Amino acid sequence: MEKPQGTGDRFQQETKYERERLGEGRVDWTSRPSLYKEYPEARKIRLPPPGTPVLSSFAEILSRRRSVREYSPRALHREDLSFLLWASSGVQRVE
Repeated sequence: MEKPQGTGDRFQQETKYERERLGEGRVDWTSRPSLYKEYPEARKIRLPPPGTPVLSSFAEILSRRRSVREYSPRALHREDLSFLLWASSGVQRVE
């Protein structure tokens, strides 16, 4: 008797890569979606340049690290948002 599949298992089976399911056609590179989602009607907010964080030793950072999901009801300061976005983008320098 076959074990019933959950939604996740079924999705994996039906969407996994199988060479024989691709067909014989070529890829149409002109019809691919844009790389970035755009929001032309969204309001733009100018952020200050990201500040320099207070540097700590790597060991100190690791020892203080905690995964806590406790969110403050207060708004994030633009300076903090600017630094957060810069730090999460992966860009280390612009030459």
